[in-house]
Amino acid sequence: MKDLLPAEDGALNLSQLEEALSWEEKNPLLDPRAWLDLEAQHGPDFPRAVLYVLTRKSFEPREARRYWRGILNHRRALREVLGRDVGLRAALCDYFVNIEPAVKSPIILEEELFAQKEQTALCDELTGLFNRRLFNSVLGKQIASSRRYGHCFSLLLLDVDWFKVYNDRHGHLAGDQALVDIAGILHGSARNIDYVVRFGGEEFAVILPLADKEQALAVAQRHLRAVEEHEFAGQEVMPRGRLTISVGVATYPDDAQNALDLINRADQALYAAKRRGRDLVMAAKPERRRHPRISFRGEVSYRYLDSQQVYLRGQALDISQGGLGLHATESVEAQRPMEIIIQAPGQKLDINVQGSVVRVSLLPGTRPGYRLGVALDDSQTQQPGYQALLANGPRTLQ
Repeated sequence: MKDLLPAEDGALNLSQLEEALSWEEKNPLLDPRAWLDLEAQHGPDFPRAVLYVLTRKSFEPREARRYWRGILNHRRALREVLGRDVGLRAALCDYFVNIEPAVKSPIILEEELFAQKEQTALCDELTGLFNRRLFNSVLGKQIASSRRYGHCFSLLLLDVDWFKVYNDRHGHLAGDQALVDIAGILHGSARNIDYVVRFGGEEFAVILPLADKEQALAVAQRHLRAVEEHEFAGQEVMPRGRLTISVGVATYPDDAQNALDLINRADQALYAAKRRGRDLVMAAKPERRRHPRISFRGEVSYRYLDSQQVYLRGQALDISQGGLGLHATESVEAQRPMEIIIQAPGQKLDINVQGSVVRVSLLPGTRPGYRLGVALDDSQTQQPGYQALLANGPRTLQ
């Protein structure tokens, strides 16, 4: 079994671990010390990885080690009492039901059927890559892990250049095949520990655990060249005679302090690559904000100043001396003047300000939503109520 688990890039490959556990069922490792040797070889994350493969439940590192060693000892105790080995999975199930009830109401499900259902839930139907649901989950866990252990990771956003031209010339079936080809190229040129995702339409994303900006740029260039070198059917109709991609790179925590901002920074870098001619990799640049943003959560109502429409509902995300960030359920037109009413907690009167939207971006998640960046001039932000919000903000973001 040891040979089935090569240590690569300091991380365990879950598919290899699943294969090794299947092997173990036919060739039982009955001595707990053999498992402890594997843990010593592959590091402190080994118990967490094994328990995740067996239960699809994430445990804290210290908790995972305690449970894992308890399961090994429980398996040995059952063997001594029953006179036969019950197997690792049966010992784990009995341990979590009768010794440490950490998994409530377990359901027995054939492994192949479970794998099919899991793949359907987490993978894109066309390309077979991970989908946005998995992306959102992994991104959140990467940020939590980075905050706890102090390491960085990076995000790539990749978009197919002039894809509408290819679709219009060859049809949607050919366009779908091109996306399938690109998905295979990205998967093939990714590291074993990376998460390659179909982000939506002709846009892809790659989460790069433990990669700093320099490493992420090298990976992005590798993806770019791999797509350039592929012979797509009918690519001669494209503006440059071939199908290409543009890539935006952002690194946590250097470029952003939360998931949404990291996506926005990678997205800004991607469109900077588009503006500079496409078929390029661009990295997020340090923001030079005039005013620090302050985390703030509060209900807001908003509408266009030049319209008689009813007020729409939204939520403030952050505020600054220069404006505020909003979560809206509907997209709005950039640069159009708006009226915003902020329902400030602890203040008797609502705060009414006027400004214009300078940035609109899609929020991650399955429910529709948009992040709006609204610029306010000094006459609006100098209102006593708004200044009180700035003074009482819980923390500065950057």
